[in-house]
Amino acid sequence: SADGKKMIIYRFKNEGDLYESTLGADGNWSLPKSLDGVNSKYRETHASYGPDGKTLYFTSNNPAIGAKGLDIFKSVYDEAGQKWGTPERLPETVNSDMDEDGVFMDSEGKFLYFSSKGRNTMGGYDIYKSEIVDGVPTEAVNMGYPVNTPSDDVFFVAMPGGKRAYFDSGRKGGFGEKDIYTMLFM
Repeated sequence: SADGKKMIIYRFKNEGDLYESTLGADGNWSLPKSLDGVNSKYRETHASYGPDGKTLYFTSNNPAIGAKGLDIFKSVYDEAGQKWGTPERLPETVNSDMDEDGVFMDSEGKFLYFSSKGRNTMGGYDIYKSEIVDGVPTEAVNMGYPVNTPSDDVFFVAMPGGKRAYFDSGRKGGFGEKDIYTMLFM
């Protein structure tokens, strides 16, 4: 989370589920708890909090909530019910007819970053950016080279202040199957 007091963990359970751990006053993390209202018998692979910590963007292939493959959804925390509310599939400006993954909302709630196989990609997954205007994501834009390559480029995390980002790539010249790269915005 933006305040560094909550984190989301992926576990391979029920095809893939998301869990939340909170940082205690003693500096220790709590045992992870299932994200009720988000997890299903289908795959939930990745998630990111909105800046308020009460909005969650996540990926799922659950057809019961409208998934057409692995898609990006938004859920708002229900304080009264103490669980995440009914997921809402993001519009076609973000979701495509193929898989999306690696969703990340920046700390200001201005940009949504994610990866997609279903747009004009350089190869496999490419990283995209969508600006949030009046709560609605605009048409996603491919981040282009040098972020994207013919290999899979997936997880993109922009640091607060918008000057630095980290991303995962399977590009040639790395040290393993996939490596973490950093970039500076000029």
